[in-house]
Amino acid sequence: PSFSENTYKNTRKLRNFLKKILGPYRSESLSPSRTSEIVTGKTSFIRSDTLQKLIEGKDIDIYTCPYPVYNELIKKRIKKDFEKAIMTLQGMKFKDRLCLFLSTFTALVDRSKFYLSRKDKFLEAFMLLKRKKDIPRFKEYMSKRYETMLFVINMIEPHPYIKGRRDAAKKFFSRLSSKRLETFAKVYASLREGNRKVIDRFLRNYGRYEVMRLRTRLKGPKVIRDFAKRYGAKVQPTLAAYWTNSDGRVRRKLEIIFSAFLA
Repeated sequence: PSFSENTYKNTRKLRNFLKKILGPYRSESLSPSRTSEIVTGKTSFIRSDTLQKLIEGKDIDIYTCPYPVYNELIKKRIKKDFEKAIMTLQGMKFKDRLCLFLSTFTALVDRSKFYLSRKDKFLEAFMLLKRKKDIPRFKEYMSKRYETMLFVINMIEPHPYIKGRRDAAKKFFSRLSSKRLETFAKVYASLREGNRKVIDRFLRNYGRYEVMRLRTRLKGPKVIRDFAKRYGAKVQPTLAAYWTNSDGRVRRKLEIIFSAFLA
């Protein structure tokens, strides 16, 4: 879907589809004359809000409909699922909300143009989750963009790929106290995106190793052990996640990043 697309060309394929689902040019939400102008091709372009009125309440197969209809159906679904996700967040403990926010963010694949990638936006959304009475403000803040609404949905009902990545990182975050979660979020938000991705990989590896019984005791730099102790993580899985990186440059970068979390 293209969330920024709000006007569509009124193609013959789209008109034929609308004729099929509307019957004799009738729409409950649009005047007969306006509907007729669209289905007869007198109107060259259709706005998204107009198209949504035409398809409102219709039984449409999302996999076979024209692209403009598909795009608007996805938008409608996101709005509906967003409302459900907000209701679920309202019933959760605040620490669980913070864990979900952080672990879901680390699970995103491409954050290069993501609105919450900016330090100030990331922290503003995160802090609004701390208190239940601020959830309405969090809802308003996240509802301004489809991408942020989709992010909230992924916090509750994630895509399977996102869920696998999120749940691995969540094992680390669930061990942190509320105070440490906030500290982690502030340092994490201040990092460059490249360093965030290094931490993201580390967190997922930690989650994988935490459930394994290691047959040997690992050693490593003091900063790695200090990081584990500061944030309440298990030392051996932390060291295992550190040594997973075969590239010494990545390990040294991790040590520098961990120093920032200990400052």
